[in-house]
Amino acid sequence: MYWELQNEFSLPVRSGDDFLTGFLYRKKGVVTLELKARRKTIVELFNDNSIYNLQLNKKYYYTFTMKNFIVLKWKSIHLIPSNDSGQLIQLQSLKYQKGKWSGVVGAVYFNTDNWDSRLYLIEPGLKGEFRIQPYFLEGISIYSKVNWKINDSNSLSFRYSTQRKKEISEKWKPEMGLQLDIVF
Repeated sequence: MYWELQNEFSLPVRSGDDFLTGFLYRKKGVVTLELKARRKTIVELFNDNSIYNLQLNKKYYYTFTMKNFIVLKWKSIHLIPSNDSGQLIQLQSLKYQKGKWSGVVGAVYFNTDNWDSRLYLIEPGLKGEFRIQPYFLEGISIYSKVNWKINDSNSLSFRYSTQRKKEISEKWKPEMGLQLDIVF
């Protein structure tokens, strides 16, 4: 529950509640299943004539991990009273490692009504990089990250991602990053 500052008439400018619940099931070394549901209600005062706007935001998250190999995520959002909705599906490998090489690859399909019903995911980034990506409208995103451990203290990392949205009829938008870690 929250309640923001009041105006001169002692009416709340913004109030509401934010509730998150979840369930986690693990079968040793084989499967992990995580389910989460979130409900957020916001009541806003638009003017001093006591006109309120009620927004109800429902989000559902499902994550399925199999044999420490692959992760499947599904997220859904539904906004009331606008009736905007959205969902996304993410398929991602867990970190693969062979010798001095390691990496991860993934893809996301997303479909939302507009910016208001956008969903977020954290994509793998380079060291020190925190990549929270917003997904809105309809499209697909593909990403990967590869790391080469040169020796115990030096490494070379490369990140590549690209995204295309159907409604905008845009071309693929590639994005790359390269990082060389050298310790003296």
